[in-house]
Amino acid sequence: MSQVKTANLWFVLELSISPELEEIVTAILWEEGTLGITLSKETPASITLQAYFNQEIDVLYWQNLLQEMFINLGYSSEDLKEIKQAEVPNEDWLKKWKENYRPVNVGEKFLITPSWLRSEVTDTKRIIIEIDPKMAFGTGTHETTQLCLKAIEDYWQGGSCLDVGCGTGILAMAAAKLYPDSRVVACDNDPEAITVAEENLEINKVENIKLFVGSASDYCTEKFSLVVANLTADVIASIINDLTACLAEKGRLILSGILADQKEQVCSVLSSHKQKIITILAAGEWIAIVSSHQVD
Repeated sequence: MSQVKTANLWFVLELSISPELEEIVTAILWEEGTLGITLSKETPASITLQAYFNQEIDVLYWQNLLQEMFINLGYSSEDLKEIKQAEVPNEDWLKKWKENYRPVNVGEKFLITPSWLRSEVTDTKRIIIEIDPKMAFGTGTHETTQLCLKAIEDYWQGGSCLDVGCGTGILAMAAAKLYPDSRVVACDNDPEAITVAEENLEINKVENIKLFVGSASDYCTEKFSLVVANLTADVIASIINDLTACLAEKGRLILSGILADQKEQVCSVLSSHKQKIITILAAGEWIAIVSSHQVD
């Protein structure tokens, strides 16, 4: 990938594949950095996925990657029936999201809804989080986000929270709404994501979150009772020193964006940084790991 998007233009990788390969392909697309995936066509013989990126796509790279993967898994290279790239304006992206994005219950306590469907959500005791994703990651529909939300619900009792790579701000808002008296800090190295998060905080009328352009390294002198990072395995490994440095003595670290077959790799990295695994949550091809400092 080389050419970065213009302000109003995004790149779409369109794939037609055999239906049984949908979960495998979507996992690879997320790991490779897609900002969102929509299902544009479905028949008994094939499905067509559209994956959105913020840089020009090397179609030949993707063709070779997927065909090789299919063969290694015992499928045929012909299960990749068609592959091409397109360019779309921002408004087309948003239209696609709005067509496919519906309210969803997560765990026992949260209900995530697109902001434009808030009026449809009635008669619920759940904590409602409204999201207008625009071009940031974190709508609540992807397994990695849902795993983080469940881990926050189960393994945090309030205090202070740092959300690293916050995207839309969904995890930070979940923490803030779950324990309104807590201190929550959310950061992302993409200024556009912070702009989207600011808008979502305003929509949700959440005031106890501080947003910053940056990463965990900016907060190593502070100690949080919860640090959450929904990134990718390689990014997590590259900043694990900073993530653990931000964690209070009895704090909890929640990591996601990790494929199931990367579990041992990430657990090894955590062990080498004196982290004790508390639990591993799983959904589809993805896992989330909850850990804490080892007690000597």
